[in-house]
Amino acid sequence: MEKRVLDRRLRVLEREGIAFQTGADVGVAVPVEDLRRDFDAIVLAAGAGWARDLPVPGRELRGSTSPWST
Repeated sequence: MEKRVLDRRLRVLEREGIAFQTGADVGVAVPVEDLRRDFDAIVLAAGAGWARDLPVPGRELRGSTSPWST
């Protein structure tokens, strides 16, 4: 997904009252009990902290359909 589209969607969700907390160490820095007390719903999502360069054919190409192209 293009960054501008993602940014627009995030702004809409934030205006609707959704709070995003990134980089949180749930259960350590952010106690689970606090989340349960303070929020109606909780979504825990995980992903890579950085991209992994894969040795695949065409990886060096710059295409507008690739989420990794700049």
